[in-house]
Formats: sequence, structure tokens, C-alpha cells
Amino acid sequence: MTDLPHPIEAIKFRMEQMGWNATELAKRTRFPLSHVSEFLALKRRIPLSFIRAYHHIADATPLEVLIQDYSIEKEWCDSCGHDEAWHFEEEAPSICQVYAEVAAADCECKGFTL
Repeated sequence: MTDLPHPIEAIKFRMEQMGWNATELAKRTRFPLSHVSEFLALKRRIPLSFIRAYHHIADATPLEVLIQDYSIEKEWCDSCGHDEAWHFEEEAPSICQVYAEVAAADCECKGFTL
């Protein structure tokens, strides 16, 4: 098994290749800049909806890299005391789920099966 790059490092590398900063990435993925900044700073996990949007605009990054599990810096919610990640974590999708969802989103006929 080969070592895959960290998802955030892969995104940062692609951003550098494209000449994008966090603001440009937020604009292109239609995600709030605050969320994108938190992803890039490892304060929030990348949600599947961001992976879909990012992969659509920068598909050079393999999905296997983007859906890897990784640690985030833990912060505590001021209102309830839960770990901030508790509020935002999505169940990590399998690679098959991601491929099917990305392929379905990009298919014009929507009539194929995987």
C-alpha cells in the first residue's frame, strides 16, 4: 500500500498549482470562506459536500486522497462544551459512495448504473 498525501496538503498543493488562495477556493466551491479557512487550518473536517464541489473544479486530486480520515485540532464549543468537531463531523463515506455520487452529479443522462 502506498502512502497517500494528507487531504489538506493535497488541496493546498492543487491551490498553489492553480494560483488560488483560500478566498478563491471558497468562491469556486461556493463554501463560506470561514469554513474553507477552518478546513485548511485543520480546525474542521472536510464535509462530503465540499469534496464533491472541490472534485468538480479540481479533479486532479484523487478521491482516495480527499476522503481519508485525519485528525483535526480540537476546539471546544462555548455554548455547550462539546468538542467543536462533534457539531460538524459527517460519517466518513466509503470510496464507492463518493465515486457513485460524484459520477451521478456529473452525468448528464443520469440513467447509468455503477
